[in-house]
Amino acid sequence: MDNSKYMVLPLFSSPIYVSDIDLDFTDIVNYIQNIEYSLPRSTDTYIIRQPIFSLLKEKIEEHIKNYVTNILCVKESAEFYITNSWIFKINPNQIGDEHIHSNAVFSGVVYLNDDYTNSGNVFFRKDHNRLSIFTPTITPDITDYNIFNATEWRIEPKQKMILLFPAHLPHRVSRNETNTPRHSLAFNVFARGNISDQTGLNDLIL
Repeated sequence: MDNSKYMVLPLFSSPIYVSDIDLDFTDIVNYIQNIEYSLPRSTDTYIIRQPIFSLLKEKIEEHIKNYVTNILCVKESAEFYITNSWIFKINPNQIGDEHIHSNAVFSGVVYLNDDYTNSGNVFFRKDHNRLSIFTPTITPDITDYNIFNATEWRIEPKQKMILLFPAHLPHRVSRNETNTPRHSLAFNVFARGNISDQTGLNDLIL
């Protein structure tokens, strides 16, 4: 078939934002070696407020604004801001169990290590309550997985990568098969301000 004669729209998607942060992480990586952990998380769950993260926080906020304004096309009357944040640490031979993030609109992660080879990929899974072309009871053989038919999607992290994703999207981290801990900065984002049109019955101001 002539591919120019049809189009496919990825409607009602769960957009995952992938980009890079241009910043030297050396001081941050050294800092997180000596903080307290209640595995797999740092005990400080507002860690991005520490002065050493100030430049990184500014960079993250730029990406949040880009994601919200230019991709999701949300009016600037609503402000999306970082609520809690923590260092996520996976020791050798450990995994990150599947989870979602409560009390957040979307969440994010920044990868801090020099090298993530074999230290664990992040897997996003389609929520079974959100039906796509195939229901959970229909599992046809697939010749090529893509954004239209996949029920799980793997992303291989690298240093300075930032991901932003809907907080309700289930995700996990595969096994750390190296001899060194795997670190990342994770955070949640919520909204405040004029969230919806004030002229309607569903207006919301936070």
